[in-house]
This record gives sequence, C-alpha cells and structure tokens, in this order.
Amino acid sequence: ASGLPIIVTKECKVENVEKNKIGYHINHDPKQIIEKFQFIMSDHKNYHILSKNCFDFSKSNFDIINITKEYRKNLIEITSGVKYSDNWI
Repeated sequence: ASGLPIIVTKECKVENVEKNKIGYHINHDPKQIIEKFQFIMSDHKNYHILSKNCFDFSKSNFDIINITKEYRKNLIEITSGVKYSDNWI
C-alpha cells in the first residue's frame, strides 16, 4: 500500500506479480533476493513504475470499500440462490 515493490518466492500465494508489474518472483535463493533488490534499486525509472503499480494494485484490490462491495455481492449471491451464481461452482 505504500508503493514498495515486492519480491516473493514462487510458492507465495501472491499471483501475477510480474504480470501486474508490482515486483518479482524468485526461488528460495538468498542470492536472488540480493540480485532483485539491487536490480530494483539501480534503475530509478523502473523503481518508480513498480512503486506506482504497487500503490494502484493495493488500492484496487485491498481498499476496504472495494472489499466491502465484493463481500456484500457474495452475501447477496449466497442468500439469493448459489446455484444461479456465476461465481460459484
């Protein structure tokens, strides 16, 4: 939420990190952590792009108003008949 680019392992549940341009996936290798950190910090233009994308991604996916709207929508679907919902199998 503060715009800090992320570095996560490939086993982490955060998906589409590179697709959304918010950071990088790495293996469980300390050298890769250092390499990605140095790469992010060495390219100021790239850092600012990643930072803005992180802020925007956080705002659109974790903002309490957006979460509340999604939660409300799910409750309405549950109470009105799950078998007719597009979101439920």
